[in-house]
Amino acid sequence: MTRQASGKFRTMFAPLSHHPFQLQFAAQSATVIGSTLSPVALSFGILAATGSPAALGMALTAYAVPLVIFLLVGGVWADRLSRQRVMLTADAVLALAQITLGTMLLSGNVHLWAIALIQVVSGTATAFYHPASTGLTKSTVPRELLQQANALLSLTRSIAGSTGPLLASVLVVSIGSGWALIADGMTFAASALILRRLAVPRKSDPAVRDSFFRELREGFSEVLSRGWVLNSIAVFTVSNLAFAALNVIGPALFFQQTDGALKWGVLLAALNIGTVVGNLTALRWKPNRTIFAARIVEIAQVPLFISIAADAPLLLTVSAALVAGIGISLPDALWYSTLQEQLPENVISRVASYDWLGSLALRPIGYSVSATIASGLGEAGTIMLGGLAILLTRVIGAMHPSVHALDRRYSTESAAPAASNE
Repeated sequence: MTRQASGKFRTMFAPLSHHPFQLQFAAQSATVIGSTLSPVALSFGILAATGSPAALGMALTAYAVPLVIFLLVGGVWADRLSRQRVMLTADAVLALAQITLGTMLLSGNVHLWAIALIQVVSGTATAFYHPASTGLTKSTVPRELLQQANALLSLTRSIAGSTGPLLASVLVVSIGSGWALIADGMTFAASALILRRLAVPRKSDPAVRDSFFRELREGFSEVLSRGWVLNSIAVFTVSNLAFAALNVIGPALFFQQTDGALKWGVLLAALNIGTVVGNLTALRWKPNRTIFAARIVEIAQVPLFISIAADAPLLLTVSAALVAGIGISLPDALWYSTLQEQLPENVISRVASYDWLGSLALRPIGYSVSATIASGLGEAGTIMLGGLAILLTRVIGAMHPSVHALDRRYSTESAAPAASNE
């Protein structure tokens, strides 16, 4: 029994036996830690230096706008160049930006224009990093291990998402926001140094390079030509809008309750634990009809919205949050592995950039319109509407012919070059 359990454990974590993936995993883990430290340290640092919520809003906007604008640009360049080098450069820029911002806060010589400029640079670098990171995995593990590899990468994001804000808070309280941002910058520097050691198969350069805008259109054509890709991006966009509304309206509902802040915190913790469980499940469960399975599992997000809207008992709501976390992270692992299995290697980052755009661009819209919708439907009605939207899009999405037809056993896409485990 012990030997059998040991064999299952090795199978689940098999990607870590490949040296290229070990380096990718270590680098992206460092980057994820930095990304979870930054929001808390930045927010409290700017508020302490300026005392102005408007200044904080300006800084967050200065980061978000170029992130959205340059995602598609980042996707094109990640398909053109070495994805490892795109990520390395982005990490180096982010390290310099965070260390500069931390040093500025420590000096007390804070200028809003300088903060805005640093945030614009950081948002742009992140826009290049995301599409490149999605495409890199296909070059670091064999095709049959892509799902486990994506689950492991997502697992680090889940764990960091749960512990990072707490660690950032401890750093801000103990050493100050400036030093916390410098520590944040060092995590990006560590990632860049690790990526320097990563060797992946070199891309073959075409004899004649198409124009930038032609390659951008080719990426969009790849999205349109595969119904399951367009289907997935559409349903992810709906979920992001629904969860954006939940993040605005949910606290307002709990604020009216005794110990509402504590209850909301417990709910978010359960949601994060659920994402960990979902990623662990993805290490073992490998359905053949991946996107169909993803659409079905995503329905697990719906009970959370219903329980909050119905003011269900806390235990039931927390249980629904745990299940919702599984309904978020498990489909993500299936989605990314399917992209990498089914798409040609030279278009993955461009397609991924449209996915990232759908996920990030409309989230601010969800934040802004949720209060308006709540003024008409009420807070509970708005949350219920979000849950029903997720349910409806998943049912319709699961019925799409391209979703039914997609089966990883019959993929015609050739496997990525096998990664060495030396």
